[in-house]
Amino acid sequence: MAPPSQLPHVGLVGVWPPPWGGISVHIKRLHDRLRGRGYPVSVFDNAGGDRPLPTDIDIRALTPDRRLSARVTEAALAAGVDLLNLHVFGAEWKMLLPFSMVQEATGIPLVVTMHSMRVPASALPRLERQLFSVAARRIDRFFCAGEHVRTSLLEIGVAPERVQTIVPFLQPSADELDDGQLPAEVEAFLRSVTRRYLETATPREAERHLKLLRRTEGRVPHALLLEILTDQAFGTLIRSH
Repeated sequence: MAPPSQLPHVGLVGVWPPPWGGISVHIKRLHDRLRGRGYPVSVFDNAGGDRPLPTDIDIRALTPDRRLSARVTEAALAAGVDLLNLHVFGAEWKMLLPFSMVQEATGIPLVVTMHSMRVPASALPRLERQLFSVAARRIDRFFCAGEHVRTSLLEIGVAPERVQTIVPFLQPSADELDDGQLPAEVEAFLRSVTRRYLETATPREAERHLKLLRRTEGRVPHALLLEILTDQAFGTLIRSH
């Protein structure tokens, strides 16, 4: 690994939890891993609203309006960012238009993580499809949370070498495995969901997860629930990569 002074400064653009969801959790865990490996990281939170944000990291709350890309540009230049990573889902593809121009204006490489694409790009109205294509072909690289996202980007002309399929699930850090930070009602909900899962699981699946439960002394951290749900709903997708 390069010395800390030579590592690129990464800027993450997206929602920081709360709210807790797939993209926000992914961004938090990605941030923690980058910092853990010595990378300087800035987070440009675009969730909006008045909510507390951590004070022990470099995070800036930006209003999610039409000037978001300009605000991110100003903040990224002020922070000395070397690489921007924008996190979006399919319905937010229009954000690529101004952000692709930001890349051209500042010279800061832009990597876009597409977390979903429920409506294929090829199914968009003609004008929207053309705009999407123009913007997407300006992006340095795409990380796609699923082969269907990659296929959509290839269909609108993005070069295959700039599109990479990833599994967006990142293992939780040690502090996330601490059940003590969860409210009692959340713990009760997790236990009830797990019981319902085990009642419908195959004997082999039940045996595996009961072993995990015993390791946590009968208490179910939310990371374990996520693993259970991931195995059940997305196991085929994960194994295919």
